[in-house]
Amino acid sequence: MGQRGSDTITLNDGQFYYEEAGSGQAVVFLHAGIADCRMWDAQFDAFSADYHVVRYDMRGFGRSSTPTAPYAHVADLVALLDHLGIERPILIGASQGGRVALEFALLHPERTAALVLSAPGMRGYDFSDAVANYAEANDAAWEAGDIALATDLDMRMWVDGPRRREEMVDADFRQRARPLVELVYHTASVDVPEQPPELAIVDRLSTIQAPTLVLVGEYDVPDFVNIAGMVAFAVENGSKAMIAGAAHLLPMERPEEFNRHVLAFLKALPR
Repeated sequence: MGQRGSDTITLNDGQFYYEEAGSGQAVVFLHAGIADCRMWDAQFDAFSADYHVVRYDMRGFGRSSTPTAPYAHVADLVALLDHLGIERPILIGASQGGRVALEFALLHPERTAALVLSAPGMRGYDFSDAVANYAEANDAAWEAGDIALATDLDMRMWVDGPRRREEMVDADFRQRARPLVELVYHTASVDVPEQPPELAIVDRLSTIQAPTLVLVGEYDVPDFVNIAGMVAFAVENGSKAMIAGAAHLLPMERPEEFNRHVLAFLKALPR
């Protein structure tokens, strides 16, 4: 299987927890903004049979340190890759992690072998009133210290999806997701925002040359269904698949189907 282990290292004045396993082409997993690297449990072992897999907690998540000064997730990713000696990885990102992968591909095209984007976020997208209203209520709950309410709002929006009732969602999946969602409010910082890149993501999607697979769930927030279609259409080597019966956290809710789509895409890439 090759190397396997975990460590906490200092990068860009922050502490970062990461795990790696397997050997071969490097595949780096980037988690959603309502989770940490544990969301990739169903992928980490499965993919390590054929790839050198890396997953880590981004700054302000999981076992990595809380931000205390301006930062950029892409710069942190570059520092981690340099530390691990990874020159040109395949990036697999979910939601916020998909947004970071997109920004990395635009800022460092020579270092991007391929992209797998699961319901990616996107700076500059004109989000709907429904998302804006959720964000306002969520921020208010967090700032008031009502973590239970903030977690409930996240669960309703992202785990269940706005077009499903709670009873329509697998109870085991919800039980696995909730601790990850709740922990974010104990590790992230509301006072230190991430610094945006000095480029317009929406206007530069067509410049991405890396082979790209975009995945989205049938019951995801409509804005993210739209973003998935926009990215798959704009990227020169892009393709899209919709996974039925799932919402925003595809790798956790439908791991077997997610893995099947992604592994088929990876095996078709030129070596």
